[in-house]
Amino acid sequence: MADDADPVVIDSTARVAVATLAVEGTGVRDVALTAHVYVEGGDFAGNAYGFAICRDSAAGPAVGYTFWRPGDKSPEQNPLEADTVVVTGFDAAVSLPATYVVCADKISAGSPSLTACLR
Repeated sequence: MADDADPVVIDSTARVAVATLAVEGTGVRDVALTAHVYVEGGDFAGNAYGFAICRDSAAGPAVGYTFWRPGDKSPEQNPLEADTVVVTGFDAAVSLPATYVVCADKISAGSPSLTACLR
């Protein structure tokens, strides 16, 4: 799991894993998840980023998804912007135990990289 001491850099249009969430138990259950991801970066110009909770791996199917679009910044103002992005997911009739991955990606390859930590 990424934390302040071990941040993850989001530098790809392919989903990058920020953390893995294990759901323990047995049987078939509905799973509801919420993740808070702290992100920071700079030199934004209307860029967009995606955040997901995916089943099994960052390449797995998304059970929750949201976008984050930081404000347009210029070096004359403050090039650094930070925020906490919340993503929720729901997966019905899951055979437990199950694994989910909180992940993020750049929507456009030219977007600046982000630093992310799970909160």
